[in-house]
Amino acid sequence: MRYFFVRASSAIAILLTAMSGALAQSGAETDQIFQGIEPIVHARTYYWNSRSTNGDPSEAWALGGWAGFKIRGFDEMLELGVVGYTSQKLYGPSDKDGSQLLRPGQEPINVLGQAFGSLRYAGQTFTGYRQTIDQPWVDPDDSKMIPNLFEGYLLSGKAAGVDYIGGYVTKVKTRGSNAFQWMSSAAGSSGPQRGMIMFGARVPFAERTEIRIAEQYLPDTYNTAYVDGELPIANGAAGALRLGGQYANQQSVGSAGLGTFDTWMYGLSGIFEIGSSSVRFAFTQTGRGSETQDPFGANPSYLNMMQINFNDAGEKAWLIGGSFDFATLGIPGLNAVVEYGNGRAAIDPTTRAQLGSRNETDVRVGYGFDKASKLNGLSFGIERSWLNQAGAPAQGRELRVYANYDVSFDPP
Repeated sequence: MRYFFVRASSAIAILLTAMSGALAQSGAETDQIFQGIEPIVHARTYYWNSRSTNGDPSEAWALGGWAGFKIRGFDEMLELGVVGYTSQKLYGPSDKDGSQLLRPGQEPINVLGQAFGSLRYAGQTFTGYRQTIDQPWVDPDDSKMIPNLFEGYLLSGKAAGVDYIGGYVTKVKTRGSNAFQWMSSAAGSSGPQRGMIMFGARVPFAERTEIRIAEQYLPDTYNTAYVDGELPIANGAAGALRLGGQYANQQSVGSAGLGTFDTWMYGLSGIFEIGSSSVRFAFTQTGRGSETQDPFGANPSYLNMMQINFNDAGEKAWLIGGSFDFATLGIPGLNAVVEYGNGRAAIDPTTRAQLGSRNETDVRVGYGFDKASKLNGLSFGIERSWLNQAGAPAQGRELRVYANYDVSFDPP
């Protein structure tokens, strides 16, 4: 199984390229129906080694990725797509489970992650069944081997200058699973199985500024309302400054399968860019009613770091960080990010007892070949993280090493 994905990907790529060429030569009548086949091949390998603040270890090394195709036809009005995903174990001690690179028990992941049809008309697109979604709180969270994937029925497009998406999401396949489950079950609800009604939009606000809004209603579980935006303050020879703000409200609804709760969070950020480098500051606070819930994607909080989101009930947190692009030193494609976050004043929402302060330091280094290179699409990354929690028996640590190859089928 170790080389299954590489061989399968090569076979699919050859087959789809041949099919595309055959269609291109099949005559004018076929050209009116089919506009082409787009092969999709993305190879990935990932090594994970961590220790929680409880001292529990987790370690795995996996090989996999995804492969499939998209077919467009009827003057771009119709698109069909099929993409399979796999993560095969190269190394994974049974006593170090929990990396989410593989299923529980260090078992492989194999899943038909995308199988959709899209209809486009007058700038609007309806997409049904298995697909990707990228909205606040509902997104791929692609930081392991296999991203989050969704089953749903969504309408997206642009109206009156506003980009929007909305519809009904029935199920989700989370990163460490090969099975789709109802949205309410994935959230941990003890109530009936439910799908989620969602809406999102990007609304122009001012020059070079837009506001992003999202509403997600999960019956008998909870509701999330969210808004964020960035405002350019200065842009000159000395650098550029952008200020950002975000706010979310979450509360239980209906039979409250997660229990009754009502909480909120807000955040403020500032990013100062100097050439290809930047410095970032951020502050967030979470309501005392509960921590925020994020079972369907990455927490959009400005304090979302590698190990924690600093989103416990009542928690106040701040972050300082910087990024640097080494192209200015003659090494294009190499970049580095260093961030430090600190949280305090968190409480247990049930007992109201004070929780200890905590801090996290993340270091990330990445390299990607540019478009002019024959290795275009190949990238590497290494990330380290250290988490200190007051009163915890151990320091939390994470090491992530990965490589991605997004295969291009563009003609030379």
